[in-house]
Amino acid sequence: MNEEQGTTLSPVEGEGDGNPAGGGGAADNPAATDSGDNPSPAPVTLDVAGKPWEPLFEDGQFDEKAAEKFFNKTKTEKENYEKRLLDLRRTISKGTAPAKDSEYFQDYAPDEKFLPFFEKDNEKSKLIEKLPSTLSRAYHSVGMNKEQASVVTSSILKILEGIGYLDTRTDEQRYIDAQKFIESEKRKLGNDANKIIAEARNFVDNLHILGDEDRGVLRQLMDTRGASMVNLIHKLKDMTGGSSMDIPSGDLSALGSLPSDAQLKEEYMAPGTTQARRDEIIYLRNKAGRPGRLMQA
Repeated sequence: MNEEQGTTLSPVEGEGDGNPAGGGGAADNPAATDSGDNPSPAPVTLDVAGKPWEPLFEDGQFDEKAAEKFFNKTKTEKENYEKRLLDLRRTISKGTAPAKDSEYFQDYAPDEKFLPFFEKDNEKSKLIEKLPSTLSRAYHSVGMNKEQASVVTSSILKILEGIGYLDTRTDEQRYIDAQKFIESEKRKLGNDANKIIAEARNFVDNLHILGDEDRGVLRQLMDTRGASMVNLIHKLKDMTGGSSMDIPSGDLSALGSLPSDAQLKEEYMAPGTTQARRDEIIYLRNKAGRPGRLMQA
């Protein structure tokens, strides 16, 4: 018999035909025949190594005791395997690895600045709500102990902070950083930065072809991108020729004899000049094709 060809033992060729090479016939193996003439060998189960073990069937009937013995043996082998696996995990972790992945974050103490992200009632916790369970499964699969897992978790949080995903600054720190950013961007715009920014905001606020949400996006971009976005808004304003993309009211016949930029700037900055007149000044100046910005004249 070739044991590698199956999981049951079968009569070899020549059995039952009277040939001595066959090792005997049905008379020598009563279990090999049924009520008819066809051979019906009793199946013999092979173990994992491919060697014959206790038959689960006897005389064609299921042997309950043999089956119980088989499953008890399998259960014991499984328990031994799990124990060896746990011992291996503990060896790798150089300590006691948690038995369950849910234990890794039970008593985890993050740096104080990361605490809000682990408080269930804090809005910030939504940013990393799936992170603990994901990391716990990974830690458990490789057999880390809690100390090792804590080091890795802290490193991941610092990376998320570094790329700007987690903002750990206090309100005071955010205000200070915002003021520094504003001053830095103003320097890029020059001495008339306040006026330049005001013109850009006024243009966006009166850009009627956009809805409130779109105008809000442009304002936010100016706040976050600074000088580069303010310059882009001014280019868009110059292309449209006015703050609202509507022709402002006023006498356009004066277009050919437009006052100098110095005079226009003086009128624009005068306390009594209405916003409508300021829009008109910008519009007429753009129509005249004058280069640069009025505030830099």
